[in-house]
Amino acid sequence: MKYAQEYFPNAMADKFRAQTSPFHDYLFTPESTDVKPVVWWMAQKRWVHEETIQLADQLCTAVSSSAGIERLFSTFGLVLSKIRNRLGTEKAARLVTIFRGLNQEPTVMEAE
Repeated sequence: MKYAQEYFPNAMADKFRAQTSPFHDYLFTPESTDVKPVVWWMAQKRWVHEETIQLADQLCTAVSSSAGIERLFSTFGLVLSKIRNRLGTEKAARLVTIFRGLNQEPTVMEAE
């Protein structure tokens, strides 16, 4: 909660703790607390900004581990090292894009 208050002062953490709008009392009943987070946020569409709903949906449905993500982290590990620790985020992302483009297998259409 401290992180959210420090970096996102407009977040609704205080409203959640106080159980005020959009976090009403009935949302804290045992029946309501056993709901999956995505379902709960989708039920709040009438009271919460669309951007908040989209962010919650992305966070709740993000794939935490897959082959693609593992490859991406591996590539970032090759680009960002102890020697290159001052490389900015944007530049690192560009280098990873170039690195992955150079190391991709040619498709059937490109091989012909």
